[in-house]
Amino acid sequence: MHIGTVSQLFRYPIKSMLGEQQSHIDVSNQGFVGDRVFALQDVETGKIVSSKLPYKWRKMLLLRAHYTSASVVVTWPDGSTTDIVDPLFEGQISDFLGRAVRVVDRRCAGMALDRADPDAFSKADGTTEDAATVLEIGMAAPVGGFFDFAPVHIILSSSLAKISELTLTGQNDVARFRPNIVLETNCLSAFSENAWVSATIKIGKVVLQVITPTPRCAVPTLDHGALPADPKLTQKIGQLNRVGIPGMGNLACLGAYAAAVRGGVIEPGAKIELLLP
Repeated sequence: MHIGTVSQLFRYPIKSMLGEQQSHIDVSNQGFVGDRVFALQDVETGKIVSSKLPYKWRKMLLLRAHYTSASVVVTWPDGSTTDIVDPLFEGQISDFLGRAVRVVDRRCAGMALDRADPDAFSKADGTTEDAATVLEIGMAAPVGGFFDFAPVHIILSSSLAKISELTLTGQNDVARFRPNIVLETNCLSAFSENAWVSATIKIGKVVLQVITPTPRCAVPTLDHGALPADPKLTQKIGQLNRVGIPGMGNLACLGAYAAAVRGGVIEPGAKIELLLP
């Protein structure tokens, strides 16, 4: 069934930093080339740095990462840049974040991050230590990138349009939700992604297998570069769309996670076919 076309493509070269929109993207069985290829690791705890724990790591979302074939370049809030291979970078980023961190380029078994409870976070001021759970990263991803769960994240334009009614800006703040693919559709209602578990998506030669709806954390509520904080947004999403996620409970969800079954190149305007199980 033809359901629409690719509207926007994004990748995020360093986990939890702002990413970059793409005019086309190469896809392998590990996901988008250049996506989540690096992360920062807390030297003291060994955990992966993630803005899912806002009181400690929310400043990550003030930084933007740009992928090149050789490395990744980070843009600081003042507009200056540093290549992560620069020997000064780890000291600079540690000073910026207020904790000692190191750059890591390969996900190892058991790597984990702290995830604040988004409902509790929405009731707090965001500056005190958040109640958190520990999540192993990449549990539905091949060895390699630093994905929260699976390597591809898809959101429908209709879902984003519905959420725009809830945002403080009243706009489609797509950056808050960090998708890889925004799917433009006129035939599907908001949150149709909820019903896609085990469905197959074909985009040209690329084949994706949908795994689960995407639970939302505290990240959408935070500042994203110039985009201001929206402290109650995840709570509002939950009022519209809660989905039962095995082992996690009924959570605010937006979008869907998928695995890449067959690679290829994706470009905006490409037709998308959905095959339901």
